[in-house]
Amino acid sequence: MLLATMLNPTTMVTSAVLAVAWFVVIRATAEGSAKIGFITITRKNASLIMMIISGVVAFFMVKSVFFVTLGSGSALALIHAFFRESSKQNLDDNQQPLEEEYV
Repeated sequence: MLLATMLNPTTMVTSAVLAVAWFVVIRATAEGSAKIGFITITRKNASLIMMIISGVVAFFMVKSVFFVTLGSGSALALIHAFFRESSKQNLDDNQQPLEEEYV
């Protein structure tokens, strides 16, 4: 599914636009800061803004994969929690586990 998402032309164009935007930000702040009009933006602030933008864009690009992964992982965790046999587990710190339980 991830391969199908990455082969989508819209995803490839969006990824290329993000890459160009990162390149522009890194080049513009090569000296430590960039001046846009009367505002000076440091490289740290520009990188933070670009990380937030990239995260939001990436989430919307792969949201179907994200939700499928989240859903299947949650379902497996619930199945494991329901069927797990925990009556053999020892929660007392003072007792040593019996050797025959682990054989």
